[in-house]
Amino acid sequence: EGHELELKQSNLVAKGHSIECRLYAEDPDNHYLPQTGTLLAWHWPSNIPFSRLDSGFTQGDTVSIYYDPMLAKLSVWGETRQQTIEKMQLILRQFAILGLKTNQQFLLQILSHPDFIQSKIHTHWLNQIKLPALPLPTISNETLLTLVNEMGAKTTTSNQAINTITDKPSAWRVFA
Repeated sequence: EGHELELKQSNLVAKGHSIECRLYAEDPDNHYLPQTGTLLAWHWPSNIPFSRLDSGFTQGDTVSIYYDPMLAKLSVWGETRQQTIEKMQLILRQFAILGLKTNQQFLLQILSHPDFIQSKIHTHWLNQIKLPALPLPTISNETLLTLVNEMGAKTTTSNQAINTITDKPSAWRVFA
C-alpha cells in the first residue's frame, strides 16, 4: 500500500554474524555428481544454540533422481565470525548422515580454510585454491548407540511383519 516503514535504515545496527551451508547429496570429488539412495541415518545435533535446520528429509527417506539433491539448509548465528564458523563446524561434524555421499566434508574443508576464516574469499576462490584434507568425521558413542538402537528397532519391526505374514497359511495351501 506504499506505507512508510516505522524504522529507518540509520536506526538499524548489525549484530553478530550468521552462516548458511547448503547440504547436498552430491559428490564434490566427482564434479558434484548428484547422489541417490536411502538416508540410513539422519541425526541433526539440535542442542546447539542459535542453529537451524531447514529440511524435508528424515531418516529412512530416499533421495531420488527426480528432484534437486539439496538435503538441507543449515544456519547458525554467533556474536563473532569465529564463533559462528566454529558452531557450523561443530554442527557439520556432529550431523550423522549415512547412506549416500554428501558435500558435508567439503563444507567442513571450506570452513577450515584460512582464507575463509579471514574472510578473504571471492567468486573464483574455489577454483584458485586447494582445500585441506580433513580427517573423516567421527560419530560419538552416544550417537552411534542411538543409531544402532533405532536400526535394531526397525529391523525387529520389519522381521515381526515378515514373521506375521509367513506365520499365516498361504492362499495356495488354503485353497489347494
